[in-house]
Amino acid sequence: MKLDYFDLISPLPLDLVGIGRIKSPKLIEIADISYYVYAQYVSCLRMTPSDYIEDFKIEDPDINLYTKFDLILYDSNFRNMIKNALNFFFVEDFEWFDEYKSFLYTEEIVRENGDTELLAKGIINSKNYYDVLDIILQRVHITPDNTEVTDITKIKNKRGLKIYKRLQKVKREFKKSSGGNPDLSLPNIISSVAVRSLSLNWINIWDITIYQLFNEFERLQIIDQYDIASTQVSVWGDKEKKFKFGAWSSNIYNKNDAE
Repeated sequence: MKLDYFDLISPLPLDLVGIGRIKSPKLIEIADISYYVYAQYVSCLRMTPSDYIEDFKIEDPDINLYTKFDLILYDSNFRNMIKNALNFFFVEDFEWFDEYKSFLYTEEIVRENGDTELLAKGIINSKNYYDVLDIILQRVHITPDNTEVTDITKIKNKRGLKIYKRLQKVKREFKKSSGGNPDLSLPNIISSVAVRSLSLNWINIWDITIYQLFNEFERLQIIDQYDIASTQVSVWGDKEKKFKFGAWSSNIYNKNDAE
């Protein structure tokens, strides 16, 4: 499910019927739990069975046949980390219920006779888990991996499975060799936007969502490029007619979207 631009930049939680409300966390919320913990949450939500094998040095020969949701059933520690991550990104608090193999958020109700019982208000299970992860990651400005297979058992033959495993191995090796770009780390982007933006500063930047931060960062880059290009045109002209007036407001979400 691809969210539209408005839902991504909105500061309000996104209501998923029968599940709960997903937040795009504000920077102050990330600071409150620490960037390290936030990064752990995101890493766990993105983790595939092949990533799990690599990171935790698992030698179970069958784990390659697991789905992302199976990892929750397989490892109680990992399940607890996922629960904590869900509770950070959702307005509601979820708990794991073994009997349902689901995360539920519940509400205590009082019957006419005075007895109390828990009523399930939202559920995350194997049927909607991948959609939930997808939406959470979109709201924190992480593009879903279109090559990822959510249920590896659905690959129809051994050759397809072999190709998929090889592709995942190449992706992991590329990630290790390329490393992270320190210029694009979250702390550096916060610092850059705080000192470069005309409206955001060290005092108020913590009140915007993480998606709004990345959006502002991209806009500032576009405006810088536009200012340079417009200066060049004003000095040397535009003989090749390549300069586009108003390019500073170009659609950075999807250039094919209608305004």
